[in-house]
Amino acid sequence: MTFTVTTPTSPTITNLSPTSGAVGTSVTITGRNFGTTRGSVRFAGSPSAPISNWTDTSISVQVPAATTGPVTVMSANGVQSNGVTFTVTTPPLPGITSLSPASAGVGTEITITGINFGETQGSATFNGVAATISNWTDTSIWALVPSGATTGPVVVTANGLTSIGFPFTVIPPPSVTSLSPASGAVGAAVTIAGTNFGTAQGSVSFSGATATTISNWTNISTTA
Repeated sequence: MTFTVTTPTSPTITNLSPTSGAVGTSVTITGRNFGTTRGSVRFAGSPSAPISNWTDTSISVQVPAATTGPVTVMSANGVQSNGVTFTVTTPPLPGITSLSPASAGVGTEITITGINFGETQGSATFNGVAATISNWTDTSIWALVPSGATTGPVVVTANGLTSIGFPFTVIPPPSVTSLSPASGAVGAAVTIAGTNFGTAQGSVSFSGATATTISNWTNISTTA
């Protein structure tokens, strides 16, 4: 009995609207065979663009931190479309391409990498909370995760222009809720209960003296 192997139909871009704009501009990509399952969209010199809507014939995206060049659509089954040129115009918005690390606790220094930050220092916020900045260049910013920051977007403002938010996870500090027993002699085993201890073993101190033996470390409990 014959089995027919079919080739996935290639997505095809027929139009971009608009065909030029600054970083952050909303662009509608019209075409066919994009599929009903969301794939990805790439602009020249950039990772995947933020997608707000996807159908078989139309996709809505925001221009990421990109350069002038072809826009392509990658369908969910891994087939790439033709490229259609999009012109990234000035004034260019600042654009974040990565955060290192992508998650950390308050007080940690984060390297924000991107484009169009400018040479004059602007500002960076973590989910709306302003950060202290230690160094600033056109492509990199070093900032401390501020007190009060919560998980959410990091946003850079430079020369009066604001970037698209880039996701960042704030790791909450550990918190002790109880000790059992609450008193004892040197060498006594104490079970410490709480939250956010993490899965990797850290350290425990009693009035500044570090415990030499730790066992049974979990995210909510340890014995020292």
